[in-house]
This record gives sequence, structure tokens and C-alpha cells, in this order.
Amino acid sequence: MQDKRKIEAKSLVNDIRAGLNNRELMEKYGLSSKGLLSAFNKLVASRVMTEEEVAGRIPSFDDTVDIDHAREIPRCYPALGIPIYDQENTEVEYHVLDLTEKGVQVVGMEVEVGTAKALSIRVGDIDRSIPSCSFQAECRWVKADHKNRHTVAGFEITNISGNDAETLTRIIKLLTFCDE
Repeated sequence: MQDKRKIEAKSLVNDIRAGLNNRELMEKYGLSSKGLLSAFNKLVASRVMTEEEVAGRIPSFDDTVDIDHAREIPRCYPALGIPIYDQENTEVEYHVLDLTEKGVQVVGMEVEVGTAKALSIRVGDIDRSIPSCSFQAECRWVKADHKNRHTVAGFEITNISGNDAETLTRIIKLLTFCDE
């Protein structure tokens, strides 16, 4: 079994407060996405940092579980900003809030429930070895996030090629951390 990595908390806190993004922190400290999440949680639990200081870096989780609405597969949250595009207008970049092999939550896209979209995930700036991934999806729900002044839309993937499905699985494995 591999020994746990020892990281000086003061150095990590200084880098976070200096504005290093999650990718830069992962590279500098040799952390996986799960390792970075664990570090954030330890910094907050030990009161070295506040929840507000790391809030934009990790998703918020609800402490309760509704058995009637339990998920078939776990949600996976990007450790880094994963860009997603509407193929009708590839100049506007949206962001993935969570991602599974069956669906995606997108921040900032103005869309109505029932709308079908051709979406494309491009992570070349994060990992050049991963190609773009495209799929057809249908909007299942939309809600306004009044606090952050944007919308969040949930899409069900309705059609994806075999190659794109493999790429999506690779993106999920390499660039997200998932609920257990």
C-alpha cells in the first residue's frame, strides 16, 4: 500500500489564496482530483480555511439522502473546470457542474425543458491526450441560481457514438471525483 502524501498545509493555503487553480494545485502537489478534494476537506475541518474560501472549488453536497430519489449511478464532479459547448454556437463556453455516462448538468446555458441539443465537451486545455466528446442530449430540467445569477440545466444523453462514449468515460475517470 502506498504511503499517503504529506503536504505542508501552510504552503497549500498560500497557493490557494494566491489564486492557483485546481489543475495547478494538483500538478504542484502531485494530487489526484480525489486527493485535492480530501485536502480541501481537511483544511476546512481543521479550520485552517473557511468553507467560503474553497466553495468555488468544490461542489456543495447535501447531507441527506432521499431513498425514493436515489440515483442509479453516482454523480461525478469536475475537479477542474470542464468546458462544454452547444454545437450550434461553439464560441460560447459553458461549464459542466456534474457528469455521468447518462447525463450532464450545465451552468449558464439558457434552454427550455424538452429542448434537444448537440453538445461537445473539449478538455484539450486540461489534457491534450483526450479528444473532444460529442453527443445528443435533451434538457430534462432548468433552475435559476439567483445567488450566482445563472441557470443550471440538466441534460439526459440521448445519443452518443461508441468512441464518444469511451471518451466520456475517460473524462469522468480522469477529471472528476464521484459520490460513493
